[in-house]
Amino acid sequence: MITTVVFDMGGVLADWNADQILQEMSIQEASKPLLKKEVFTAPEWVMVDAGFITEKEMEEAALKRLPQWAHDDCRFAIAHFIDYSLHPIQETLEIVRQLKKAGYKLYLLSNASTRFSEYKDRFEAFTYMDGLFVSAFHHCYKPDQTMYRTFFDTYHLDPSQCLFIDDSQANIAASIMAGMDGILYRGDERELRQKLIERGIHIHE
Repeated sequence: MITTVVFDMGGVLADWNADQILQEMSIQEASKPLLKKEVFTAPEWVMVDAGFITEKEMEEAALKRLPQWAHDDCRFAIAHFIDYSLHPIQETLEIVRQLKKAGYKLYLLSNASTRFSEYKDRFEAFTYMDGLFVSAFHHCYKPDQTMYRTFFDTYHLDPSQCLFIDDSQANIAASIMAGMDGILYRGDERELRQKLIERGIHIHE
């Protein structure tokens, strides 16, 4: 029996799209594809989210790979990406509200850097949650099994009673491997509600 619903953040509770972030920034057009490759999808981004390196170290690594003319844009993008992203998704916020009202325990399980504290107050959804588990503070990262085990241990959860909602197939597969059922969220609120019903979770709009 599912008693606990666990949410990812980016792509589920918050918008996250590197192309859109870069498109909205007032930086050189020629910098944008370079910054996507050398910052937003670079290995160092994962390491920052895992708490293994600092954002400054990520910046220094990216600058070494970028042409000089893109350096200021790189610094700006790293410093200000939060201003252009991570805004609440209203449809899933409503589902969070309804799950809380129905008596489910709710948690966040997200890959994010220590800058999480800068924007967490944007999210009404977090006020309904029993715990916020952010990768950088625990030095781990989805889809590594360590992330899931540490999460369960931290909150004394039985994975068989938990359901995970994430927009990454790899993260869902890892969740299932860890003993926690998962739903792949594809941006369709109606589909998510139907999948909840299929698992015996009935909430009312």
